Amino acid sequence: MPIIACYILVVVIWSTTPLAITLSSGSVSFIAAVTMRMVAAAFFAYATCKLFKIPVPVDKKSITAYISGAIGAFGGLLCVYWGSAYVPSGLISIMFGLTPIISAILAALILKEEFLTTKKLIAILISIAGLALVFGKNIGGSSGLTGIALILFAVLLFNISTICVKLTGDELHPLGQTTGTLLVSSALYIAAWVSIDGTIPNHISTVNMVSIIYLAIGGSVIGFIAYYFVLQKMNVVSVGLIT
Repeated sequence: MPIIACYILVVVIWSTTPLAITLSSGSVSFIAAVTMRMVAAAFFAYATCKLFKIPVPVDKKSITAYISGAIGAFGGLLCVYWGSAYVPSGLISIMFGLTPIISAILAALILKEEFLTTKKLIAILISIAGLALVFGKNIGGSSGLTGIALILFAVLLFNISTICVKLTGDELHPLGQTTGTLLVSSALYIAAWVSIDGTIPNHISTVNMVSIIYLAIGGSVIGFIAYYFVLQKMNVVSVGLIT
């Protein structure tokens, strides 16, 4: 699939993710919602690998790549779900707009990629200002610094994950990378769910269930496959502009 098509696909899918996350955890706790999403996504991804005979290697370098992916898929996403209880989805989008700046700094320090030029930095700041203008009322109505701190930490973890995957996962098939990341993340989410909640929901609303299924198949499997494919072909800063 052409790189530009995958890039656009990730933009379309991930632009709906903050809202879907908010809709997925109404009748269930945030940890139960994200755990169900990840377990379902891991099952679907693994079944797809088996169907198309795509390997999921378990050598040291591959496992390192899966753990690198889990930094974002577990650590970052857990913070997003947690923070969504405190801030609206519009504000989540604004804070993820900081990704290009953070990724540029990390890429320059670790990958030795070209740092942001003045023109690029001005363009990014204008874009973030545009998001702030559109969602300005949501910012004013957000409930406290807890949610903001959680989302900012999530942004940092996603950027660290991207850099680490770029260093370790370039040789893996995007679906293999996705499946390995989801399997590692699912195990961590199950452990977190048992520690934090541990109760099976008695009732899940239709909206919550549809959102979880969409996030599992679209946001996790299809989104991550396209994202890892793009990450293999483009530099980190350009990938960071997706947000």
